[in-house]
Amino acid sequence: MSEVVLEARGICRRFGGERRLPGGRAPRVRALEDVSLGIRAGCTLGLVGESGCGKTTLARVLTGLLAPSAGRILLDGRDVDLRGSAARRAFHRRVQMVFQHPTSSLNPRKRVRTLIEGPLQALTGAGPRERRRKADETLAAVGLTPEHAARFPHQLSGGEAQRVAIARALAVDPALVVLDEAVSSLDVTVQAQVLGLLAQIQRARGVAYLFIAHDLAVVEALSDEIAVMYLGRVVEHGSRETLFARPRHPYTRVLLSAVPVPGERCTPIAIRGEPPGAAHPPPGCAFHPRCYRAEAVCRERVPPLVADRVDHPTACLFADDSEPPGDA
Repeated sequence: MSEVVLEARGICRRFGGERRLPGGRAPRVRALEDVSLGIRAGCTLGLVGESGCGKTTLARVLTGLLAPSAGRILLDGRDVDLRGSAARRAFHRRVQMVFQHPTSSLNPRKRVRTLIEGPLQALTGAGPRERRRKADETLAAVGLTPEHAARFPHQLSGGEAQRVAIARALAVDPALVVLDEAVSSLDVTVQAQVLGLLAQIQRARGVAYLFIAHDLAVVEALSDEIAVMYLGRVVEHGSRETLFARPRHPYTRVLLSAVPVPGERCTPIAIRGEPPGAAHPPPGCAFHPRCYRAEAVCRERVPPLVADRVDHPTACLFADDSEPPGDA
């Protein structure tokens, strides 16, 4: 099994609580609660969940854009310490991020070549000739030509802009790239092209991915392992094959029921209500107000993410008895 490149241990992240107005405080939001996971070299961990569940917050914590409120992050087995510019440069040479909307993450006043050479100059200190060579090489790796290097972001299609964003992340030869909803803004055809490109690059370079999405069908196409998040917690984590064949958490079953299967009728499992807000999470299991399997104890106990001897980690008190009701 591959070595773990980046590991999160018990990560928590909270926002608010500070005084903003005279006599009042912002509400305390628990965006992440006790999140632990590892991303192995040359592999893809898919992270899936509804909007607002904490996926982007986790991505920003893991890439050093946000500090965790509690917990540890380890890179190559060592605790990450981002104090000092040299430490931050060393970290970002190993860990890069691709954002959801490429047009808003690319400086509209700079040409593509400058956008790609920027990280090389800032993180590696490469000279002009080496930066140009590396930029051309990386553009070719993502299927773009030297002609694209002279364009501005507004002169690119959505797919081309996302390829530029990927090239910018890959230019410094990172060990891990975090892709936050990197294909969600693209149409289905372009999505498939970008997913194929990412898989090809991974085979050629051995780079690891944390691939974040809300669509399990998209996550399945690229991932070796999948972690499912709900309201700031990981509720299930296993290999792609195991998770799709033997989902144990009711929320995972709900998500999988909405994934279309060619030649079969899609019958999504109905769940009650809307996701609760992170500022006012329900007591006990966060999913219990919407869960078809919930019992009184679910309102009292927070189920830990534990693995039994024969299966994968699941945070549910009734993981072995969570079949949906009726025909669903």
